[in-house]
Amino acid sequence: MGAGKYYTIRNGISYDPGSSARILAFIGLAVSALVGTVLIVGGVLLARRGDNTHVNTTSLVRSLAGLALNLLVTICTESIGFVHSTTLKWSLQDQGNLDFNANVRVFRFARGFFSPNGPIANILMGILLIISYASSSIALLGNLNQGALLSPAVETTRVSSFGLIVLGSVLVAQFLLAALGALTTHVPTWSTSPLDVAAAAQSEAIGAVQHQHGRCMRSVGDDSLDGPTQPRLSQPSAWRCIPHVRHIVYLTWALVPLGLLWGGISLGVYIHQRSASGSDRSINWSLVPSSSPTHTSPFLTLNLGWTPAAEAPLLGLVWALFLISLSQGLLTLGLHAAELVINLYLDECLWKLSTTTSGTSSDVGSGGRNPLKSVLGSWPSLGLLIFKPLIHWLFGLGLTISTTIGLQIHPVQILYTTASIVVFAGFTTLVATRGWSGKRGGMQPVAYGHIQTLVNLIDEWNAGTMWWGHKWEGEGGVCHAGTSGEILPGVRVGAWYAGKEKGKKGDLMVRKRSHQ
Repeated sequence: MGAGKYYTIRNGISYDPGSSARILAFIGLAVSALVGTVLIVGGVLLARRGDNTHVNTTSLVRSLAGLALNLLVTICTESIGFVHSTTLKWSLQDQGNLDFNANVRVFRFARGFFSPNGPIANILMGILLIISYASSSIALLGNLNQGALLSPAVETTRVSSFGLIVLGSVLVAQFLLAALGALTTHVPTWSTSPLDVAAAAQSEAIGAVQHQHGRCMRSVGDDSLDGPTQPRLSQPSAWRCIPHVRHIVYLTWALVPLGLLWGGISLGVYIHQRSASGSDRSINWSLVPSSSPTHTSPFLTLNLGWTPAAEAPLLGLVWALFLISLSQGLLTLGLHAAELVINLYLDECLWKLSTTTSGTSSDVGSGGRNPLKSVLGSWPSLGLLIFKPLIHWLFGLGLTISTTIGLQIHPVQILYTTASIVVFAGFTTLVATRGWSGKRGGMQPVAYGHIQTLVNLIDEWNAGTMWWGHKWEGEGGVCHAGTSGEILPGVRVGAWYAGKEKGKKGDLMVRKRSHQ
């Protein structure tokens, strides 16, 4: 990664400052602030009209509108999250605490109690993230309007001014925290590529990561090992190398029994209540529940709300928001933490390309410098983008609010949510336990975006494309592996590696590519 008008050169090391990623990040930040402001203004205008905005819709249409709203929330929070995680990354680097390119932003804190990336700000960011999804559940409320005597009730949707104002406010609050971090943090590169981040971290004057000699064949999990070693024929998964990956997978699977317990208890209570009253106990397994009260609907529904005399009172909505946030909080944090597993895998995919004939750079693989490409350009990140709003939407179907009844628990939809979590947990486990062998970079040490490991493995930074492999054999037959702007031969099976970065005269040397 060398000289060029798109590269920054510091201390002899070049890297991309991520100008395009920075522009996209600030555009996403501005759009999120705009969406939040529009929601607040819309909510205030609705409140001034008396909150009587009803739209004739079916439960299905209202649910699909809720899915679209969840997708919008995901886009806004991901845009804000990119800026927040980037500033957190470089705050940690300035303090000498940056370990990986990818971090769980609401669980990692920089020093400084009241700093934009300190404990207070990051815990607040996590709470706001939870409320973002919870408030989207109370923005569109089900309603049954009873017409003339003996005529069927008409199902409508009420747009809640309270829900819109809360959702808009938490989005704006997250925007302010992320913007404050961007204004007060020195960010050498906005690139998402671990290669650019490692290069920038090594070239920084303060908190620079130092290259450790003799570790050209050591993976991220080999911190306690030293001395020459032979290449492995296969490389371990993130599950084996990084302890907190296992913790995240355990957390994801822990959501499954909680969902089964909640859905099972709710189902049992429903059946008991219907049996005691002699009512119909039939089960409707439709995906979308009805807004109807229990005694007029075959849908499984438990009502925890207010009297029909008051239509969605403010105090009732506040109480409902609190209950939904409390029950949805662990789910939101679990999905958020699972991002780390995906990002670690994508960082390793980018590094593994350096053993292929095409080589690697921060422009290829998982999207590199462009955060939009990094999300849409790989199946793990695209799967995560689909799972997050989908699971939150299904959860919203399990906990609904009727304007005349209150908070309703739908056991069937809770069970559907649990089923989706099972699929997501399996997806996360698959990514976390996927190792590397054969043509998939089997003998190349794994880094998973670990900055110190990458700095140890990369001995020559090249602009554009980079290759990794065998470079030369030194004294005593101990070889050296590293990177180059030229295609390198593969490392030798059975050879010992821990050589110096400079070969003696007569050693096999690889000339640096000259860049225009």
